[in-house]
Amino acid sequence: FICFLGDGIQDQDDTRNVLLWHSNRIQRVCRSTFGAELLAAGSSVDYTLFVKSILGEIGIKVKSNKLYTDSKGLYDNLNTVINEPAEKRLKIELSVIRQT
Repeated sequence: FICFLGDGIQDQDDTRNVLLWHSNRIQRVCRSTFGAELLAAGSSVDYTLFVKSILGEIGIKVKSNKLYTDSKGLYDNLNTVINEPAEKRLKIELSVIRQT
């Protein structure tokens, strides 16, 4: 994942800076691509909230954070509650991401 800091204006003068990037293997065995994508998204949300709190402590206010994904299954499950994952841990990760 990549964590950007920017002004959020969607025009040609939009300036964003890379604050954090992270790439590694997940620490858990997953039985599906959706599970792996969900755990990676959960990790990126954790790091983003951490960076947001650190920036808040030094006086930089972050208005919002967005999660972008290329996984259609993850996107569909985040925006609807129709297809719940079978594994309990994945249900917890999904609810954490929905709340943020």
